[in-house]
Amino acid sequence: MLAKPILWDSKVGVLQMCVFNNSFIEHVAEICLIAGKAIIREYEKPIAKVSVKPDLSPVTEADLRADEIIVEKLYKFEKTIPCFSEESVTDEKISDQELYWAVDPLDGTKEFLKKTGDFSVNIGLIKKKRPIFGIVYAPVFDTIWLGYLNGENGGKASFCCKNFSKQKNLLINSKKMTVTLPSKQTNVLMSRNQPSLRTRQWLNQHYKGKKINIAQRGSSIKICLIAEGKAHIYPRLGRTCIWDTAAGHAILSSAGGFLSNINSFEELIYSGNIYNPPFLASSFEPSFMKT
Repeated sequence: MLAKPILWDSKVGVLQMCVFNNSFIEHVAEICLIAGKAIIREYEKPIAKVSVKPDLSPVTEADLRADEIIVEKLYKFEKTIPCFSEESVTDEKISDQELYWAVDPLDGTKEFLKKTGDFSVNIGLIKKKRPIFGIVYAPVFDTIWLGYLNGENGGKASFCCKNFSKQKNLLINSKKMTVTLPSKQTNVLMSRNQPSLRTRQWLNQHYKGKKINIAQRGSSIKICLIAEGKAHIYPRLGRTCIWDTAAGHAILSSAGGFLSNINSFEELIYSGNIYNPPFLASSFEPSFMKT
């Protein structure tokens, strides 16, 4: 059974004091690990159980099992914080709350079905419309990325831990992350499963005549790779929801990067609508790209 860590001083109140100490980080990371193990058990089966949701996207037994684990354990951790999850709790009114979890129990279901390994468990915490904490765990690669914007000393930090399931102390065995800026070449990430024509048109508009290298990956791993300094931009013109981006957004912001509306280049906020506008994840301030 997971021990409940101290996240805030109850005398001050949940909404006033969200300080991310080691105990809290280890706790949420362990929830990701437990969900990840459940996903891997389904991943290793020769045939996955698949159904189709009303929006025609696939959902598997792994999605549902991971969702059950995460939502249950987050509510046990702190019952006053609502949990906004793709597979079970999608009431848009939750996004109007001052503090709430945004969960994608299996981000990249199509990658899961194709067995590419490019899928993740996403848990983000949103306060006053902006993500302040996020964890993304890729079970096949046993890699976890995390970031927060209000640590014990008031600062921000982001980390990456390889071989996560074998580590006894997450933060001690993690590498601190920071974004890198493009130099001679801009490294671009694109989704494998979204039509690329509009994205390539956008790239042609903003990067015509410039040297770029394009790689295709799945899920929130793309945002985390920018935070890790391995890529520079990820333009996304297709549909996404709050739970797709909240965790990665917190990680990228805490590493010095940006997740912005691709048209206005203003930072994404999360309130009143489950759907995100087209966005740009970048290692640099994108406002200069306005034309």
